[in-house]
Amino acid sequence: AIDQLTTNELIHHRLNLSSDIAPRTTLRVGMNNRFFYGEAVKLQPEFGTIVDTDTGNVRMSILWVDEPGAVLLTTFDRAVLRYARDKWEAHIGRQRINWGINNVWNPNDLFNAFNFLDFDYEERPGSDAVRVVLNPAVDHTVEAAYALGTGPDDHIAAGLYRFNRSRFDYQALAGLYRTDLVVGGGWAGHIRDAGFKGEASWFLPKDKPLDSTGVFTGSVMVDRTFGGDWYLSASYLYNSLGDPASAPGGGSPGFSNPVLSLPLSAKRLLPFEHTFFAGANKAFSPITGMNVAVLYSPHLSTTVLFPTFTWNVASGFDLDLTVQSFWNDDGRSWNVRGNAAYLRIRWSY
Repeated sequence: AIDQLTTNELIHHRLNLSSDIAPRTTLRVGMNNRFFYGEAVKLQPEFGTIVDTDTGNVRMSILWVDEPGAVLLTTFDRAVLRYARDKWEAHIGRQRINWGINNVWNPNDLFNAFNFLDFDYEERPGSDAVRVVLNPAVDHTVEAAYALGTGPDDHIAAGLYRFNRSRFDYQALAGLYRTDLVVGGGWAGHIRDAGFKGEASWFLPKDKPLDSTGVFTGSVMVDRTFGGDWYLSASYLYNSLGDPASAPGGGSPGFSNPVLSLPLSAKRLLPFEHTFFAGANKAFSPITGMNVAVLYSPHLSTTVLFPTFTWNVASGFDLDLTVQSFWNDDGRSWNVRGNAAYLRIRWSY
C-alpha cells in the first residue's frame, strides 16, 4: 500500500589507495564513507548500530553521526601489506581472501562469506588475517591463511591447494573454522559450451569430530553465453543446517534487508536447506543492459525477484535501477512480504 511506502537515501563514497612503499612491498587501503538519511533511518532508532558491523580484531570503523534520520559512517575494509618475492607472496592486514568459485554461493569462502543480494558492495568484506601464497608452477597454487578471532572459538586457519587437470581447475582445502574442523573443495571448467563449477565444505565439531555428522553445504552452477548477447546461469545451494524457523525477520521465513543484515558464514549462507537460483543477462546496446535473477526455496515457496537495469550514461558515470521483491506462502496464500526499489547513480573517478 502507498501508505506503507518508506524512503531512504544513501550517499556512498568509496576510495581505494595503493602505494609501493618499499621494494617488493605494497600497501593497499580501501574505505567506504556512507551517509544514510530519510524515513527508513527515522523509523529505526538503532539504524546506526545495525550498519556499523565492523567485526575485525582492530576496530576500523567510525560512526561520526548517529541521529534520528541521519547516520554517517566510515569503514576501512582494506588495509593490507603485500610482500612478493620470486614464487611466493605474503599478505598481512585487513584483506579479501577469496576462495570461492560459484558466482552466487561460496561454501569454500571461509574467511569472507558475503550476501549475494547486497548489490551495492562489489568489493566484498575483508578479514584481519595473515596469508601466504606459493606458486610452485603455472598451474599450481598453495595458500595458507590465519584470521585471529575475537574469542577462543572464533579463529579461522586453513590451507588451500589449487591445480589444473584436463582443462578443469580444482581446489582442496582443510583447516579450522571457529568451532569446527573443515574439509572441502571445488572445481571449475566447461562441458562443451557451458561453464560448470561447484564447491562444497564439510564442518565437523573440533571437540568430537567422530561423534557427529557435522554440517555439509555445497553449491553447483552452470552458465552459458548465447548469441544476441544473452548470458544465462543457474545454481543450487544445499545446506544440511537449513532451519526455516530461524530465517531472518524474527522467525518468519524470508530474507532481511541485505544492506542491514549481519555478516553470514560459510557454514550457513542462507537459512534454508534447499535454495535455487536462475539468472538472465541481456545487453541491449554497448551502454544498456538488463539482468533478472530469481532465488527460490521450497520452504513456503520463499521467492526473491531481483531485476536490474543498467545504463552507462557516460565514461565513468552509470545509472542502475534495481528492484528486490520478497514473496512466500504463509499457508493461506502466496503474497508479497516486501518490496524495495533502488535507484543508484554512480560516478567512478
